[in-house]
Parts: sequence; structure tokens; C-alpha cells
Amino acid sequence: MKNIYWISFLLLGLPTNAAEGALADSATPFSVVCDKHCFFVDGNGRTALPGPFLLARPFSEGAAYVETAKQRGFINRNGQYVHVLKDELRVVAPPREGAALVTRDIRTGTLIPFEYNFIDLNGELVSGEWYRMEHPFSEGLAWVISQDGTSSYLRRDCSTLATPKRAVAQASFSNGFALVRSLESYQYGFIDANGVVAIPFQYSRAAPFSEGLAAVMNQYERWSFVDKSGRTVIDFQYDSVGRFSEGVASVYLRGECGYIDTKGKVVIPIAIQSCAQFSESVAAVASVGGYGYINRRGAWVIRPQFRRAAAFESSGLSEVRKVTRQGRCIEGLINKRGRFVWSGECFPAAQ
Repeated sequence: MKNIYWISFLLLGLPTNAAEGALADSATPFSVVCDKHCFFVDGNGRTALPGPFLLARPFSEGAAYVETAKQRGFINRNGQYVHVLKDELRVVAPPREGAALVTRDIRTGTLIPFEYNFIDLNGELVSGEWYRMEHPFSEGLAWVISQDGTSSYLRRDCSTLATPKRAVAQASFSNGFALVRSLESYQYGFIDANGVVAIPFQYSRAAPFSEGLAAVMNQYERWSFVDKSGRTVIDFQYDSVGRFSEGVASVYLRGECGYIDTKGKVVIPIAIQSCAQFSESVAAVASVGGYGYINRRGAWVIRPQFRRAAAFESSGLSEVRKVTRQGRCIEGLINKRGRFVWSGECFPAAQ
């Protein structure tokens, strides 16, 4: 069997808990699988669209970016091109809120470093400025870094929302707030959509809001969660925490992890080796025997057996890697019964 590597994504091309503030794609989701070429497959692992492609990005907002030897552009769910891009543009992130992140490609085929922009699904540039770094639009604003190193948030009309003086952006907007860091105290706080500091700079570390709560760390390196008013709703007590997803968040204490709900109640005991976010009602966790998947009750849905395990996608598939008793390395996509629907042998170095 050929060596195979795969790339699979959430339908929206967003973080695991993402669909917050994004436009959902109502059609049946596909995963992207790449061997020597790339294909779109459905939840049963069957090729779903005409191919192959040299490169394929996940569907987002009804379109997917693909490249062939002859052209590059966006296709719809019937595999038809809805727009062919100019030769010098290459998409590096799927569309979000109607705009896809692009970079420029010089004639030698080498990407120009530190030059990014956005295009709409008609292939038109959103901004007249090329940025050193950009992040996808979220809640109408995109976190960008100009060529002079200045960070700000770009609106679709190309106006900008500046961060407070002596502060720099640290993340995209989520739940109406963006994480920023003071250049004076080097502490973290949050601004609202008007650029006003809504939660003061007072945390040693912090993460973006998710499901109405944000993880923050105090000067004693203890983590907790605050709500949108800045009120601490879960005590500072954990060594590390994850973001809330599907109503629960992972928490770590003395080298083990479990899950709490939004009230701070431990709903899955802190006795697991490694915990990922919940997605599609299950979470990948590590135990004796490798990675497996648990449900919200903490019961095994798929027993530990994998060397690596990613979050389940909207397609009902997850990417995994395992080593058989005979020492073969297999990787591919599994369904929620733990059965491979697309698989191949790993590259030797991947084991």
C-alpha cells in the first residue's frame, strides 16, 4: 500500500470550539485526504467530488480552495469552479466571513514572505495594503500586523480598530472581546469591539473567550476562568486549563487532567494523562494503551489504541495514527465506531 498522509479539518476551518461568530455551512461536510494527490471524501471515506487536486483546503461557507497543474481557485460542492484566481495569489486559509487569507507567489514558485492580504470569493482583494501577518476575520474584525510591526484589527471596509496605546493584540475577537497585552506591565487584558479596555491588564497569561468564559492565570501561576464582566467565576487552582467547548473545559492538576463545567463542577474526574477539547460530543484523551475517545460521561467510546488522535470533524471522521501488533504504522480517518474508512501506511519517520 502506498504511503499516505492526510489533512482533515473542521468544516468551517476554525478552531475546535469554533463555529462561534462564523457562518455555518449547511451542506454535508467533507474531509480532505492527500496521497500523492488530494481528494474530498465523505463520512464513509468515499471520494465525494471530482479530482484529483495538487492541493485542497477544507470547505468553508460553501467553497473550497483547490490547486491543479493548470489553475487554482474556489470550487462549489458540485466540484465546479466558482472563481479562478490570478497566478500570483495563493490561498493559505479557508474563507471566513466571506474573506480568505492569501499570500503572493513570485514567478519562481516561491512564496513572498510576510506579505498577506484577503480576497473575497470573487477573487477581489479586500485591502490595498499587504500585511506582515494576518489572521482570519472573526466577528467582523481581522487581527493584522502591518509591515512596520504595528498590530491592529481590520474591518471589511478597510478601516482599522487600533489597540490601546502601549498595548499589542494577542488574538482574534471571540465572544465580543479580544485578548491584548500591555507593553508597560506585560500583563494581559481584554478590549471590546470599540477598542476600549473592558477587563484591565492584570493577568500573567490569558486565553481568548470561549462560550462566555476566558481562561486567565494569576501571578502565582494558577489558572481560573472569568466571565465577560471580568468576574472570577472559577477559583484560581489549576496548573493549566483548556478552552470551553460543548459546555466543558479540560483542567490539569498535579500532572493529571479531567473536565469541569461552566460552574466549575468536576464532571469527569481529574485522573487522565492528557485531555483534548470536546468536539462532536467526544474528546480524545490519553491513557494506558495510547489515545482513545470518551463521551461527556467519561465513558470510553473508542478504546485507547492510537499513537495520535485528532478531534472529530463535522463529517463524523477523525484523523488517527496507530501501530499494529505486527509493528506496522497505519494512519488515516476513522468513524465514531473506531473503524478506518480511509487508511494507509505511515512514513517510516512518522512512527
